[in-house]
Amino acid sequence: MPRSNTTPRSRKIFRQPGFFALLALSLAMPALADETRHYPRGGERSSDDAYQLRLRLGVFELDGRSAFWDDSFGIFTGSRASFDDVEWGVDFNARLSYWWDLQVSGTSYESATGRSYRDYTDGFGDEVVHEAGLSLSSLTVAAVLYPLGRGRTFTPYVGIGGGFYSWDYYEIGDFIDFDVDPAEVISAGFEARGVTMGRYLMAGLDIPISADWKIFVEGRWTRVDDQLADDFDGFGTIDLSGRTVSVGFSYSF
Repeated sequence: MPRSNTTPRSRKIFRQPGFFALLALSLAMPALADETRHYPRGGERSSDDAYQLRLRLGVFELDGRSAFWDDSFGIFTGSRASFDDVEWGVDFNARLSYWWDLQVSGTSYESATGRSYRDYTDGFGDEVVHEAGLSLSSLTVAAVLYPLGRGRTFTPYVGIGGGFYSWDYYEIGDFIDFDVDPAEVISAGFEARGVTMGRYLMAGLDIPISADWKIFVEGRWTRVDDQLADDFDGFGTIDLSGRTVSVGFSYSF
């Protein structure tokens, strides 16, 4: 059992299903799009030549492909899908050329789930329950390519990026202490946190709704992991990778 030094706290639980089918449909739409540009020959209008602010909201689906997660879900109820939850993000794009943007992004995700031992109960036959929570935030930089150019009715884009990821994992509630005889139920809290580097791929679709405003659908595939420490020292690597599908809007200025 991990060492305990964490004070209790509560987390709000969000759960929403993924909607990768929407992204697949949206990415197929450029083939049907009107090829006519909405800008004069030789370039786009000046306000689009500078910057773009983007706000997005989506669902992060945890991969959890490490021995730590395998052991955790083997002992306790729940699954990796228990940590699927809302992610929001902010992007700032700077135009480099007709084909390329430089993008700085910040994201935030937080989830919590209640779970119990699969094979053990207390002396009254009741479940021994605790809460597990995970939060992940990032500050990243990416290169964004518009492979068909800009100014179309539907404008696809792809990108690659990376940066810093800050994470926090905790378990708090009731646990069984097997180090004493007979085993007994104790109340405790355990936590580990860290900052690590990660990387991601993205693909999306811009749909203009006015001269300055667009809506978009976007998918990101993130690869992040880190070594557990603090109360979980010696428990190996925690895999923080996952997939996010977001919808949002952008403003060009």
